[in-house]
Formats: sequence, C-alpha cells, structure tokens
Amino acid sequence: MRLVTKQTDYAIRILLTMFKGGKDLFTTSGLAKKLKISKPFTRAILQKLNKEKVVISSKGKGGGFKMALPPDKISIVSLVEIFQGPVKLDRCLIRSDICPDIKTCVLKKKLKEIGNHITEEFKILTLDKLLK
Repeated sequence: MRLVTKQTDYAIRILLTMFKGGKDLFTTSGLAKKLKISKPFTRAILQKLNKEKVVISSKGKGGGFKMALPPDKISIVSLVEIFQGPVKLDRCLIRSDICPDIKTCVLKKKLKEIGNHITEEFKILTLDKLLK
C-alpha cells in the first residue's frame, strides 16, 4: 500500500519549490520544466491546490501561481487528503490481495497502531519542517 501517491509527492515538491522561490509567481511550464514533471500533470496539481486555497492563481500575461499559505500551515496529511482522500491505513500492509486470515491475523492490531502513528506524524509534519 502506498502511503503517498505520485501526485501527492509531486504536489509536495511543487510547493517546496515555490516556497524556496519566495513570493515570485510561478508558471505551470516553469515548474514542470524545473521538476521534470509533465506540464498537464503539473497543471492538474496546481489547479487542485488552487481549488483548495493552498495556492493563488492569477490569469493573463505575467500570471501564474503563488503561495496562499505559509509553509508552517500546510501539513503533509492535508496534502494527502487533498490528493488521496481521507487518510485510512486499514488495509493489510503486508499483502496486496485480500487476506484470508483477516479475523485471526496476529499482526493486524500492531499494524493498525503503526498506521495510526504514521498518520499522527503526517499531521505534525509541515512543509516548513521539510525545508530545514
């Protein structure tokens, strides 16, 4: 099971690049080129971040995207929720298929505890901490 999808990972990279760049406006093509991500994928990520008010867009010539929130206000869990939905680590972390032993699994309780710990760490991990 993936904790962070490619789209969420790229969103984090895009935001970190924007934070490092200061208050400048960033274009979709500029970010795509810098991060080696396809332009349509970058655009889709930025549109979603704009919809969720993480970034602000300005249209027209000289337009682009800039940060709407400071890095200490954006947690990894919030980005996971934007791109992946609610954080749920309720699947088996060992097997990818349906487990025939789900009712008697000796690891189930411990894996759930580990999953809860990861979720809590993602809640307190903000982008500014990744920049340090």
